[in-house]
Amino acid sequence: ERVGMRDAPDERRDEEVRAERVDRIERAEHVDIAACETDLLLALAERGREQRPVGRRVASSRKRHLSGVVRQRGAARRVEQVQRAVALEAEGNHAAALSLLWEASGLAPRDADIQNRLGEALERIGALDAAVDAFRNALALRPTFRNASNNLILALVKVGKGPEAAARARALVAEAPRDPDRHFTLGLAQSEQDMEGAI
Repeated sequence: ERVGMRDAPDERRDEEVRAERVDRIERAEHVDIAACETDLLLALAERGREQRPVGRRVASSRKRHLSGVVRQRGAARRVEQVQRAVALEAEGNHAAALSLLWEASGLAPRDADIQNRLGEALERIGALDAAVDAFRNALALRPTFRNASNNLILALVKVGKGPEAAARARALVAEAPRDPDRHFTLGLAQSEQDMEGAI
């Protein structure tokens, strides 16, 4: 008996099994790449065949393809969740909107816009410390994000961190001394600690 040798019908059958599983996986909403690869290898092992090096290259190529599919679906899902969250917030359903934004932030932890929206949603329900963290995350991802910066300053005032809020606001004014919006934000930040300085 030839060990490690495979004939053409076996290879075609293996390729059909792989193609069928890849097709089924691509249609799935959630894909765990490692589980898919393991699933393919287990199917081959069940049939008592060894996977040849050529098969590994094919599996690697499919894994890259599946990763691309997952990224595309994740992006589409993230956009849909943010849109639904905005609609729910407009209806006043802040808890449901927060849930969607939380999930979207998990799908895209490096998206500053989603982090900022998450912070706004957390602030609406009174989770101020978590909101501050979300605004800080948004600014870490995009340091020039003005909306997140203003949101962070105002949230810091609400949690009692007025000195940090005022220092951040002063830094914004120093960057653009003629910008009235930055002066307004500074006035709000100082209003909690120094009424005369705010005016």
